[in-house]
Amino acid sequence: MNNRTGLFIVMAIVAGVGMLYVNLSHAPKKPPASAARIQSPQQNECVTTATLDYNKIKLERFVQLQQNPSPTAILSVEKTIEERRLQEQCCQRFARCLFDPGGNEVAALSYASAFDSCLRDETLEHYDAVPREDADKDADND
Repeated sequence: MNNRTGLFIVMAIVAGVGMLYVNLSHAPKKPPASAARIQSPQQNECVTTATLDYNKIKLERFVQLQQNPSPTAILSVEKTIEERRLQEQCCQRFARCLFDPGGNEVAALSYASAFDSCLRDETLEHYDAVPREDADKDADND
């Protein structure tokens, strides 16, 4: 990949992050599809900040990989673990924006559910996958 292509990809990501920010800050407040309702401006701000910080870190890592595109830097086990930990930290932060896990049992369950949903969505996005239609049936049979 040449420098022009890498620059184009970085610009596309920056534009996407900018569009996400504009959409999150100016769009009608709808609940996320797979998460609990955001009920207050503080929760909305917290979720927006967490999302923007996560995307900023991902963009920085992408730029670093563009500068050092060796296969070992891209495909290492350590990088895979690092990426997963970043997803977990982002989802934990996102879920904490919505629920206090120490509040009560219902809040703790809601927090765990929001975390799980976020992590599942990130994994599906990372692998450009879609959930299986029969996943609920398989879970019921376990």
